[in-house]
Amino acid sequence: MPAQLRLRSARKTAPERTGRFALQYKGHHHQDVVIWLKSWSKIRLCVRLLEESIPEGASSIWTVLVALSILSNEVDDIIYIFHLISHSPGNRITAYDLIDFFYSLALLFQHAQYTFDVNHGYHYRLYYALHVIENSGGAMMSQVSSPNKGQQSLMRYGLSSSSMSLTHEQLRIVSHSLGPGQVIKIVALAGTGKTTTLLKFAQAHPHLSFLLVVYNKSAQEYASKLFPQNVRCSTAHSLAYRAEGFKYRHKLTGDLKAKDIVSNHALRQRENAGNMFRRAGIVLETIKKFMCATDEIITMAHVPEVWTSSQDSLSQTSLSPEERVELAKDAEFTWECMTRTSHQLRLPHDAYLKLWQLHHPTLEQKDCILIDEGQDMNAAMLDVLMSQICPKIIVGDPNQQIYAFRGAINALKSVESTHTYYLTQSFRFGPNIGYLASCILEGLQGEKKQTLVGRRKKDSIQGFNWLQPRSLAREGQLAVLCRANYSVFFEAVRLLNLPALSRSAIAFIGGLECYSFQDAVDIWNLDRVKSGELSKDAIKNPFIRGFESRARLTAYAKSVQDAVLEGKIAVAIKFQENTEIHLNNMRRRCAQDPRHAGCQKNLVELDLPPISISQPKIHVTVRNRMNIIHPRLICPKCVAWSMKQPQIGQLPPDNFPSLFPLLFPNFKDGSNGDMEQDERRLCRIGKFCAEVSPVQLGSLDQLYQLDQWLNHEMACHEEVSFGLFANMQATHCLGRI
Repeated sequence: MPAQLRLRSARKTAPERTGRFALQYKGHHHQDVVIWLKSWSKIRLCVRLLEESIPEGASSIWTVLVALSILSNEVDDIIYIFHLISHSPGNRITAYDLIDFFYSLALLFQHAQYTFDVNHGYHYRLYYALHVIENSGGAMMSQVSSPNKGQQSLMRYGLSSSSMSLTHEQLRIVSHSLGPGQVIKIVALAGTGKTTTLLKFAQAHPHLSFLLVVYNKSAQEYASKLFPQNVRCSTAHSLAYRAEGFKYRHKLTGDLKAKDIVSNHALRQRENAGNMFRRAGIVLETIKKFMCATDEIITMAHVPEVWTSSQDSLSQTSLSPEERVELAKDAEFTWECMTRTSHQLRLPHDAYLKLWQLHHPTLEQKDCILIDEGQDMNAAMLDVLMSQICPKIIVGDPNQQIYAFRGAINALKSVESTHTYYLTQSFRFGPNIGYLASCILEGLQGEKKQTLVGRRKKDSIQGFNWLQPRSLAREGQLAVLCRANYSVFFEAVRLLNLPALSRSAIAFIGGLECYSFQDAVDIWNLDRVKSGELSKDAIKNPFIRGFESRARLTAYAKSVQDAVLEGKIAVAIKFQENTEIHLNNMRRRCAQDPRHAGCQKNLVELDLPPISISQPKIHVTVRNRMNIIHPRLICPKCVAWSMKQPQIGQLPPDNFPSLFPLLFPNFKDGSNGDMEQDERRLCRIGKFCAEVSPVQLGSLDQLYQLDQWLNHEMACHEEVSFGLFANMQATHCLGRI
């Protein structure tokens, strides 16, 4: 059968197949649904579509609800429909009937997602709406039953906010009764209130004493002010410092380098050992791996199997087993030097934590240990905490592990628990950002067990064109997230040189000086010192001052694989003599308080490679088919990528030029003619979908071409939307079920 006939056949049977499911659901309910839903903008479109394809289904409430669910762009649409029907006078359909139907329909959509590659936006919107409907009441702290009679008053322990509403997921955790030897794991997705949950748990059990272990000092200071008196807040390093670290307080360092090992004669002397800096770099990497592990001694297993060539940063050489054995001995020698209080080689903070772990300490007796940010704990930290006999509660988000480079093992996956709870409702965003986050978690992380949802609040996702300064708003802030410190410098230079941001201040989280951008200036000045143009005192960093030239420093950075130093070298090479000019400009326009940084719009920009937006995994949920992000034109030459639009991922690129006049036949010759009504336009789009052979897009390049063509065609004209086109395609695809 020709492709055109097959597509027409599918289009002919699509509404019928979907409608049969609804017609057979709990019998027929011939009621005047149009009167009930007349205040909803898309009801006429739904009825018109059903009258053309399933005439007998136009009067069935269930069939109409199927059409409404498909054509709805927003979670609020579904919630609005639910409340409208459930509160209609004379209605025989209860709220439980509606919830039951929406769950059945959501199951159908999920089946279509995994079986027929239907975009999971349909299922996500229904799931999100049901979550909001069922949890709209929330739960109060007053509902938490007292674990023991006669316990001290909760009010004394700061439970003045007992009226604070908790989600049902949080209430289940707060109501948990601790037992001996229990290990409770809480998988908390982004912004789901894990700190609040731990706080309320401690407040609900004032008769118990807790040790809260957080990851860093700032988190400890914040928690100490927030948690009640029965909670002691600490970091793993502060616990280790009181036991072991104080012995080395005269030689502690936050940044041990390979050059320090060589200059302090802490490298074992042996013949034919090769480049000392290269060997010191491998030894340092070996010790770092050992400090994060639970092993008692350094072995060959801690030595890297490959190492980057000092001549070519893209070339890696394998280390032979014999060489790795010798390197393990080198690392053992350096470790002994490092841990001697009398030796001049400095000790990093992870070293005394490792020494503490090797002594198998017993912590002061507590009724329960709370472990925050469990995904960032390394094996040594976790070994100490999990070896304690009291119950443990470990909480974190496995998708937010950002300290893998420091040996974090993602304890949430490695720890065996007696109880597991989930927090999936985020308080940071609404359904559209939640849908995008869900797409990324499912596409890139394979997260299918838990679905991230947000609150019932307005939000949006739209593209942003830096080449269009006039498109910038005049208020709000822009957040730029970078994966490396040198990227922060590049982005700051870019932002400060945009004409649209010429009067805006910028802020660096943690402060500008903590990024050590002055090192890039020192690196560029190395050769100026060598040529006699500057004195050696012009180099402020003593470590950089110890190198004769930039070439020597670069060779060292490559030989020891110092990624941070290589990033600073990249900044110096890119901006050369302008490096100091850019840094001084940052200092002049830097706001000490991030709240005073005035960029142009409340946005978040991800510092990711441009090619990442066309990676199939980001847009697909099953197999290798791509789900396209349909463009929604919001103004001339500015495209919003509408992640919320339901779609299938098939567009005919070769027919793009004919798409515009088909959608808007009165929009001709540069004139701004009258737009057709939505109903007629929907029919035209349906006809267009039936007459062309869809072509699977391999990337977003064709969409960019479409964007450029439409920008040219629509210059100086009014806004349009392609939302109905995406929805109509989705309607046809459901016919495959």
